[in-house]
Amino acid sequence: MKHTVYAVRLKGDVEMRYVGLTYRNLEFRLRQHITSPCSVDFRAWLIAHRGEIEAFPIAQSDDREIAKATERTVIALCARFGHRLFNRAHVPKECAWKEAA
Repeated sequence: MKHTVYAVRLKGDVEMRYVGLTYRNLEFRLRQHITSPCSVDFRAWLIAHRGEIEAFPIAQSDDREIAKATERTVIALCARFGHRLFNRAHVPKECAWKEAA
């Protein structure tokens, strides 16, 4: 199964607003974000900017662990460069993605 690390941003912008991992197509994943009750701020941002958003692949791997490591690395790089990500720290703790123990 192919796992895709992807980013979401406003079209034409360099600032990533979300970095994620999915095995589904990106359009389906964006629709899931819009209907998810967990990422309230991200969902509101997606709805407010409907039609202005692009999701694009950054990397792909058949190995889920490699894809997860890549996702974490991209999130860390974006945060270091000052991108205002909706990842983890910007969602309620009970809805934040957690690594398997």
